[in-house]
Amino acid sequence: MCQQAHEALIAANQQLRAEIANREKAERERDHLFEYSVDMFGVAGINGFFKQINPAWTKNLGWTAKELLGRPYIEFVHPDDHEATMSASEQLLSARKLHGFENRYRCKDGTYKWISWNAYALPEEGLIFAVARDITDRKRAEKELQERDQQYHALFENNHAAMLLIDPVNAAIVDANPAACSFNPRGFYHSH
Repeated sequence: MCQQAHEALIAANQQLRAEIANREKAERERDHLFEYSVDMFGVAGINGFFKQINPAWTKNLGWTAKELLGRPYIEFVHPDDHEATMSASEQLLSARKLHGFENRYRCKDGTYKWISWNAYALPEEGLIFAVARDITDRKRAEKELQERDQQYHALFENNHAAMLLIDPVNAAIVDANPAACSFNPRGFYHSH
């Protein structure tokens, strides 16, 4: 009996060591993901302070981890986005999930970057887990596209020449500017 108990204890000890080794390996892999991600990972308390952030925060915003952890996160949010950010925080705590929320965060150099957030909350533990991504370049491209679209629209609408937008697949007129709408082909042919 003693021999069997001893062997069972050795087997249990080996199994425990294997489980500990697997857990340590999983933790190292998680830590690598946290440390080397280009996305900003953070754990915040429901008190409004970050508890843990990855190095991507410093790379993206220029603040040290100590600076970001030492002040409420709302202090880094653009003033025009405070209300929406507070509302999103309240929604997150009640719904437990937040997907695609966007706001602007102040960089250490005084500029702002657009950030897109995905987060989930564990209110009973007082924690919020978040992944944030710098979308400043996308926002800039969207704004440039919108401005070009407005320029095109103004050129199209205000041009004195008749202009038609034709769908090449269906050979149908999709849009016509005011000059095209007031064009009188009968008058054009009779005057020439």
